[in-house]
Amino acid sequence: MNGPESNAPGAQATRAWVRGALLFALGGLAGGGLSANLARPPHGTREVVFQAADEGDEAASTISVDGAADAAEGAQPGGASMGVSTQPSEPERRALLQRPLRFLAVGGGADPVSTQVQLEQDVDLFARTLAALTPGPGATLFAGGSSVRAVQVLDGDDTPLATDAWADLRAALGDVLDPRAERAATYRLPAVPVHGEAEAARVLELIATQIAEPGERLELFIACHGDQGDTPADNYVALWGDSAFDARELAGALAPPTAQRGARVLLTACFGGGFAELAFEGADSSAGPAASDVCGLFATSAEHESSGCDPNPDRQAQEGYALHVLHALRGEGRDGAPLSALDLDGDGIVGMLEAHTQARVASRSIDLPSTTSERYLRSLAAALDVPSGTPASSDEAYATPEEDAVIRALGALLGIASEGDAESTRAMLETQLGEAAARVEALGAEEDEAQRALVLRLAERWPELLDPFRADFERTLRRDAPALRLLLRSAPAASYQRARRATDRALLAEENLRLRWVQVMRLARAFETRRLARALAATRPLTDPARQHYEALLSCERAPLARR
Repeated sequence: MNGPESNAPGAQATRAWVRGALLFALGGLAGGGLSANLARPPHGTREVVFQAADEGDEAASTISVDGAADAAEGAQPGGASMGVSTQPSEPERRALLQRPLRFLAVGGGADPVSTQVQLEQDVDLFARTLAALTPGPGATLFAGGSSVRAVQVLDGDDTPLATDAWADLRAALGDVLDPRAERAATYRLPAVPVHGEAEAARVLELIATQIAEPGERLELFIACHGDQGDTPADNYVALWGDSAFDARELAGALAPPTAQRGARVLLTACFGGGFAELAFEGADSSAGPAASDVCGLFATSAEHESSGCDPNPDRQAQEGYALHVLHALRGEGRDGAPLSALDLDGDGIVGMLEAHTQARVASRSIDLPSTTSERYLRSLAAALDVPSGTPASSDEAYATPEEDAVIRALGALLGIASEGDAESTRAMLETQLGEAAARVEALGAEEDEAQRALVLRLAERWPELLDPFRADFERTLRRDAPALRLLLRSAPAASYQRARRATDRALLAEENLRLRWVQVMRLARAFETRRLARALAATRPLTDPARQHYEALLSCERAPLARR
């Protein structure tokens, strides 16, 4: 696995609206860029986190590390303790943002459609966790600010938003003509204290200003959507108003000429591992190690999507990197129960990298967590020249407690004892994923054809209904409602619904395979990281600059939030 990380084949094979509709119904939208208006190209897939089989189908299954992962903190945003907040006044906001901050939370999407409630919940959980564990003020920049009704919530109420006699018919036509997952959601104001909008330029400016303040390392949390660029350093996060910044732009904000302190970044976006380029000067791998005191931990790699943007506010129905990491920092599992096994070094405090390790082990999602230290270590792989398997020249006494924990837990869960076995299992699953993606593509084509046939039948008689903004749309709908209902119960309509169900079943099967592949990938990466770290320790003394930078990144990532 030296070099670029393996990608599961077929990840781009499915059509966005089919996957989007399925995911919205199940919960767990992936953290990809959802705004079509971004100047940078959006990726086109979403990922399923939890699976549910249709009645009569084989039950879909996922991997569970322990029963605690099935519980949750409550249905309210951020947990049961969170309710509608009293927003700070404008003078209070200005005064706070001019002070040195201990932490800064940034969250939300490019618009209300991409600002799912889980993003708000995670921002709230971060702020409450930091406030409990570390002294000093913190601020939150979220979506369009406190006065914008941007939070998308799927409340579970099946009652149509419109309740007239034609509401069900409108919904059925919309499902045929223009399927949109978000139609089932409502929107509200933020229920967390918000100190400003999360617009990219404003975020970067505030970060640079804060880094110029003396004090302890700034804890920076970013919960949003992300997309891929041409290179990992071009990967970017999508923020309010179709604004965005990439790894290079964040690197500049974190290392201004006036910098007086460092920062640690915790980022949940899709393709967020591209921000691991912060390990290098200016996020440029050809420029050598970064001189600034900056490190980062990310929900996923530079090449893969992440979970964590569910419109369903019920925490029991959610998965996601932040949910595990932030609870782990509090010394508990995602259900809130104490979990002493999180403290890997026995110092009585759960550090950030220990919490990150818990997400690698316990999260049942598509996430492939990564860090700046891993990225930097892999940049040295060619120079270390170590083959797969523990080389004879490695320093087996070099402590890698986080990788050891992942290998123990996932190795036992998956029945895999070696790096070679992990690699062969990965290859087998990738073959199966390719076959599953081909099935999804074939069934999707059949679904498209069935949809076109039904739309044509509709258009032949009621072309006015193809545009819901026409002045005669409502008149036509109401006048011909009985005939329209008959069409929607006709053989072409039944064929379309059967095709949709078949596609959904194939998507579920593909995603269940993907969940197992993710577990194997996490294990394989742990084996590789341990092998490379031992080789580095065996071949480079502590005085070596590359070794020093790696150890500095690890130290930054491991540091706890609580004062000793």
